[in-house]
Amino acid sequence: MNAKELIAEVAKRHGVLLTEQDPVLLTVWLNEAILADQAKEFAAIVAEAQRTATSATAEAVAAAGARAADDVRAAGAEVGEDLRKLVAKTAAEAATRRERVWRWALASVTVALLVMGATGAASFAMGRARGLEFARDEQAAASWANTPEGRLAYRLAQGGDLDALARCTAPGWHLENDMCFPRASANGLHGWRTTSPRR
Repeated sequence: MNAKELIAEVAKRHGVLLTEQDPVLLTVWLNEAILADQAKEFAAIVAEAQRTATSATAEAVAAAGARAADDVRAAGAEVGEDLRKLVAKTAAEAATRRERVWRWALASVTVALLVMGATGAASFAMGRARGLEFARDEQAAASWANTPEGRLAYRLAQGGDLDALARCTAPGWHLENDMCFPRASANGLHGWRTTSPRR
């Protein structure tokens, strides 16, 4: 399963959107790489066992052919015994290596699951903290909007003057060293409408 399919499956099943740079996917791909490496090692072990068995059989047959006719049956029995021992030894070595491969694979899966669990817990905690912080910011903004200053800013925004005031972009005004200054023009000085009545 490629990265896009895996991301789509996680989103469909669990409603969580991952990215290709997500640490959870890194652990999955790391685990796949380790298992692939172990599978290659196991295949090499089996191939080596087959080569060893073939080589030992060829050596035993050559030695038996050189003996006298009377010794052929005895030599055959010895070769058979040697071959059985060699096969038993090779099988025992392959089983031991296979057991090590499976132990390594099981340990890798366990570590990957632990890392994914820890990553998930950390992501949840961080997301929860950010969510609470965002909620507090939203609550503070809503509270400020109900103050006299907040209502005044709202009225300036409704009149279209808040952006010009904040960015110093109104006609007859210019920005200099992060300060907004009035400047006379051919039409005189410019300003903006206030929402409170004149006194």
